[in-house]
Amino acid sequence: MAVKAGDGKNVWPQFRQALGLKRPGLRLFSWGYNYGLPGEEAPILNALRAGSEGHIINAEVEVARLSQQKADAWVENLVEAVRQEFPDALLAHAPLPIIGNFPNFPYETFNRLGLAAMPQFYTKALGTGSNYPLERLVRIWDEASWEVKPPAIYPILQGYDRQTAENLRAEGQECLRLFGGFSVWRWGTITEAMWRSLATLA
Repeated sequence: MAVKAGDGKNVWPQFRQALGLKRPGLRLFSWGYNYGLPGEEAPILNALRAGSEGHIINAEVEVARLSQQKADAWVENLVEAVRQEFPDALLAHAPLPIIGNFPNFPYETFNRLGLAAMPQFYTKALGTGSNYPLERLVRIWDEASWEVKPPAIYPILQGYDRQTAENLRAEGQECLRLFGGFSVWRWGTITEAMWRSLATLA
């Protein structure tokens, strides 16, 4: 389970509150939305100090709008600040999935620094499943000309809006086959039917 720990450089207290949810077999990670600004390591460090087992950096359009040089430098500085205190922390990032649409986004820098990729494979939100079905999103990532490949890819699937239990199960099954794992966004919008369909994959 991943709980939001901050927005930008602002620390959210809810992560420390979520520590009370920990049970045997349940792993608790943190995540935060990022804008490519200085000081955004604060929520990450706060969560790791509190007991997070790893952190997911959610950088999207704001970082993509930076120059390539600034975007790369931001990632390098952020990761370095975290690894100075937590050199072995599990770190990942959750980028926008259409790589070609964001030429300045630091996909390669995240890869080079060893962060797992959790691309947002929101098939319904990306065109009601017709413009960007799972197969096309997988192909985009499979055919990307990386200088350094992501150490691991664990897509995030859509669990809100027009998603159906049947489609979510099918996408989850395919992600397990291709990548060995996946996540679903987000807790409050996943229906009971979706939970039941996901349980059949366990």
